Amino acid sequence: MSNRRSVELVGRVSLMEGLESRSYFAGVGQGLVAEYFADKSFASLALARHDATVNFDWAGAPAAGLPADGYSVRWTGQVLADFSQNYTFYAKSAGGVRVWLNGVKIIDHWTTHANQEVAGSIALTAGEYYPISVEYREEGTGSVRLSWSSASTPKQVIPKSQLYRVGTGASSGGWLEGHIGPGTGSVSGSTTSGINIKNGAVSPPVSPPPVSPPPVSPPVSPPPVSPPAAGININFQPATATPVVGYLIDNGDLYGARNGQSYGWTISHTDTVVDRELHANQLLDTNIGVKSGGKWELAVPNGRYTVTVGVGDAGAATNNNVYVEKVSLFNYVPLPANAFQSRTIAVDVADGKLTLATGSAASGLTHFTYIQVAADASSPPTVPPVSPPPVTLPSLSGLQLLDASTDLVIGAFTSGATLDISSGKTYSVVAEPGSGVKSVVFVLDGVKVRTEGFAPYSIAGETGPDFAPWVPSAGNHTLVVTPFAGSNGTGQAGTAISVSFSASVAPVQAGGLMSAAAGAGASAGSFGGSLDSYHYLYRMARGNAELTARLDSLTPAGEGGLIARGGLTVGGAFVGLTRDANSVSLEYSGASGGTVLTAGSRAVSGPVYLRLVRDGNQYAGYFSSTGAAGTWQFVGAAGVNLGTFNYLGIASAVEGTTARYSAVKLKTSNPLGGNLNAMSDRVQDLPFVDLVKTTRGFFNASGRVNAATGLTDFATTDANGWPTENFFFDVVNNTEWGVPAEAGTYPMSFSGPAGVTVTATPGVTLQKLGYLAGVHTYNVIVPAGKLKLGFAFANTAGQVKNIRVLQPGYSLSNAPTFTAKYLNLLRTTNPGVLRLMDWTKTNNNPVANWSERNTPSQATQAKSAGAGELQPVKGIAWEYAIQLANQLGKNIWVNVPAKASDDYVRNLANLLRTQLNPDLNIYLEYTNEAWNLAFSQANWLREEAVAEVFADKAAGRASQLNYDNLPVDTTKPGGTNPNAYAWAERYYARRTKQITDIFRQAWLDAGQPDPVNSRVRTILGAQIATMSRTTNHLKFLIQFYGEPKKFLYGVGVAPYANVNGRPQSTAAEVIASLSKSIDSFNFASPVSLAKSWGLELLAYEIGFDTFGPDNIAAKRTASLDARMQEMVNRFVTRFYAAGGNLANWFTVGARSYSSPYGTWTLTESLDVLNSPKIKGFQQVRDAAPVATKAHGVFA
Repeated sequence: MSNRRSVELVGRVSLMEGLESRSYFAGVGQGLVAEYFADKSFASLALARHDATVNFDWAGAPAAGLPADGYSVRWTGQVLADFSQNYTFYAKSAGGVRVWLNGVKIIDHWTTHANQEVAGSIALTAGEYYPISVEYREEGTGSVRLSWSSASTPKQVIPKSQLYRVGTGASSGGWLEGHIGPGTGSVSGSTTSGINIKNGAVSPPVSPPPVSPPPVSPPVSPPPVSPPAAGININFQPATATPVVGYLIDNGDLYGARNGQSYGWTISHTDTVVDRELHANQLLDTNIGVKSGGKWELAVPNGRYTVTVGVGDAGAATNNNVYVEKVSLFNYVPLPANAFQSRTIAVDVADGKLTLATGSAASGLTHFTYIQVAADASSPPTVPPVSPPPVTLPSLSGLQLLDASTDLVIGAFTSGATLDISSGKTYSVVAEPGSGVKSVVFVLDGVKVRTEGFAPYSIAGETGPDFAPWVPSAGNHTLVVTPFAGSNGTGQAGTAISVSFSASVAPVQAGGLMSAAAGAGASAGSFGGSLDSYHYLYRMARGNAELTARLDSLTPAGEGGLIARGGLTVGGAFVGLTRDANSVSLEYSGASGGTVLTAGSRAVSGPVYLRLVRDGNQYAGYFSSTGAAGTWQFVGAAGVNLGTFNYLGIASAVEGTTARYSAVKLKTSNPLGGNLNAMSDRVQDLPFVDLVKTTRGFFNASGRVNAATGLTDFATTDANGWPTENFFFDVVNNTEWGVPAEAGTYPMSFSGPAGVTVTATPGVTLQKLGYLAGVHTYNVIVPAGKLKLGFAFANTAGQVKNIRVLQPGYSLSNAPTFTAKYLNLLRTTNPGVLRLMDWTKTNNNPVANWSERNTPSQATQAKSAGAGELQPVKGIAWEYAIQLANQLGKNIWVNVPAKASDDYVRNLANLLRTQLNPDLNIYLEYTNEAWNLAFSQANWLREEAVAEVFADKAAGRASQLNYDNLPVDTTKPGGTNPNAYAWAERYYARRTKQITDIFRQAWLDAGQPDPVNSRVRTILGAQIATMSRTTNHLKFLIQFYGEPKKFLYGVGVAPYANVNGRPQSTAAEVIASLSKSIDSFNFASPVSLAKSWGLELLAYEIGFDTFGPDNIAAKRTASLDARMQEMVNRFVTRFYAAGGNLANWFTVGARSYSSPYGTWTLTESLDVLNSPKIKGFQQVRDAAPVATKAHGVFA
């Protein structure tokens, strides 16, 4: 166990938020993230920690909880090269080892071997951070070492200073104490037996606020910007932004004379220049996104010039491709948000203009921050020199006081703080570097006690992986900590931090929980806003989380509750489920210093259980008098962006108040959902008690056939779909795969004339119970073994309506909508999201207008296109989908039909807004698989898009869909046009944006907060095998609508493990084929693409594809095999491990596996809820959040 973990999770929160593939600043190498597995296949994660180097000879188990033999280890992070040279990497190991660098496998020595060394070489560029991954498999002797060498680097174990870890854990593990705002506080007790949190009095001395980064600004330290050289220096910034000393301004205007020079753009960029107000350095806080075809030009005399170009964006990920005078300077260099690079190049100008340009694929992805132009001595430019900006001194962002026995942070503070601590206890003081720090000097009471040359800068250094203890003597002391720009306390000195502390015999720990107080300002104490002041016990958690606690008492009357924050800064954004003397409220503030709003309030008395649930950026609060299932009552919900990591905890506000809590629990979970089956009378998870709702239709009994198909035609019906002539229909038809209908008594009723006669499937008994007030009632007795249950109606006079055939066990007098068995399936599997794509019949859906959709009043929800058709045409009514989600408490994934009009979308948005429970969230997707020509919507989109481009050309106007001027061949309409796919992809992207806007406006028009990316999460559908489609989508969107992350939540893909196509495969071969397919997936590339745009990657579907008529028996046997549990778990876990977000299994339902249409479902029957697939699904659902390459889980 590495005690360094708590430092990372609390003291170093500045290195935590949004750490997706983040590059760290040079000189502060921290080693690599190490994941230790209790098996040889990287399946059973037992421990994750930070390893300074890869250099181990284990005589036994590497750590507690691991076996002595047969384990595996994966190290991930980044490596920094000091020189632009070819590097040779050496892996010496016993067992198996392989090494990837920058996505390239440079060492592959995976076969079992004795202690041997192998090598691989690769060219690296100085100052670049390269992703590195090392995998090791132990095979009897635990030994592995990673070294390197280059022309300027002697062979050595790669040192800690060159290795940088990325990511952190799902939660911080231990509970940590802190204080928000003025005053002090204390904690005693434990989270199980009971905790007292007292918010102390506001009295001097008041310490400064905790050091914590703004939640919107990931604290990656950028490379230093060089002082402007003598020449021309230009910063890309809005005209209204604060100018940088020594730099001219370019605000995106067209080329022209300004500021004594001639420069500018070939096309206007005034709409892509931004001032983020996220970074202290104005050169880096502003930037300009380069449009497709855009070039920047500067008039200079012909000659040779040295040009420095800065790229990056303080608020968004970039992927930079830059040419200077047609010479490549950046070749698609990806940078996360708030990461920057600058490069210098010498070029010759021969046409009187220095030109910067980007590659076509870099449109919208390359962001210039500044440019410096200086002439070589042989050819000085005729430009005036500019004054350099002031030299940046090394700086510290603050200090931390830690308990050296655990490395847990007690408090964070800045200069002027006064601390009370205990003498005789072991502490450490750690300096947090700001920028430009190479060494730190600690001076205690005027005596230099330590000089630290490497981060972390600790007053007593380190012992192994932990901080060495520092034991203060009793009395009053002054500590001065000074940063230096050079090593060993040399070079330019920065501003020192000076703190005073009093070491006394009295302890400051209570119940083993750390105590710290910090704050500024004055108030009586409250949650959020200008009165933000309370004492706080918290853990940090990533992703979805649920915090539950019993608030036993508030003494005297005050305020307490459950709080989620993005940082510990006073007045920062937060969500709180707060309790005062009379009520529980869901309060929130979406911005630092913003107004505190209330999303709901409920009257309460006495002790209450509180629950605060985080789902993405949406938070919901509940209370209960007992904490038992079924007793929780909703308080309110709010959408607030608090960042990737949250401080989740319990608190006491109002001066002098003590809040007592018990049964405190924090649960984190994997985002796991499921697709629901398409419904008809031929599936095995019929959801409705009334089976008539899923019949494929009523057919005429007179023998009339459909002219087009030659098959029996539907009966004529009224507006609600009830037959107006004699008819027959089925409610269960399992003849395709021989699954018997449930044996038992099915109650039936209908309204109609007295003389109506009914017959049932042969062997089925009809017992007439009565005829009263125009309603016939029957018991339908179905014996075992019947594959079909159907009825024929005669003598109807066209007046039979309101037919109901209930599943066994239900009464005609009080039948619910959904069966207990169906609800039990969904409660047992417990997906967090229900994807309704098949349930509401998205594929091939013809509906365009709201009036054309199915409604609950329709006779059947599953009418097919005709006799013999297997699928419904329109799908189940949205109202039933909402009812199901509300009843189960599940988020829903909505697929809008391809042809849906704006009015349809608006009505759907308002239906969801008003009818879906306010604590449930909506994933929003336009149609399904718009690229898949097997579905009519894909063909329709191509026809629409091509027709639009043709119409634009005919009218002589610019075509938005053809903004890049692809050839327009009007002799090839629709799908025959060679550019049909490209235009259809843009049409799809645009319609996705339009649908999002309609949903947003529906909420705003109702006076409700903007739901986009909190309650409403728009997903851009993608094809995992052809992610270039997504690039086309996103390039189009940023071209016309700005950054996609402002209206898109994520990109959705559908990874499927497949079987081989051999007609005679055995069950064992099917399992082996699926297993191989699982392991062949490389999720890293689509994850990286999505993250580079600031989006999540979701699996709208994930599962096992066994579709096809071959080997049906073998595929069924394989799908029921116990090994399916591990395979389901492994497949979804691999998606999470690569950085994937929500995964929706296809499907969470029941259908026979004796089918040529695949074994997609988790089970064959609603009576079998312990199938191997269900067990695997539950295993994923119940596991702790999966360790990923970007987020390790630390023990």
